[in-house]
Amino acid sequence: MKTRCCRSTPRCASCPVRAAAVGHRQAVGDEHAALLSQIFAAPRARVLPPSVARALAQLELARTR
Repeated sequence: MKTRCCRSTPRCASCPVRAAAVGHRQAVGDEHAALLSQIFAAPRARVLPPSVARALAQLELARTR
């Protein structure tokens, strides 16, 4: 596959250089989109183990007394 366009002919949709460039831009764009969606995604609520939940409930009860 050619890596440079000969520039002696007009570019066309079947040009392997142009197709490779478009594929590279799409791959990089997809990677950036995935990274941004991970960064800006809302954090998931963590489920506490039952023992921790009980301890927190007891602390809350002791605090209100």
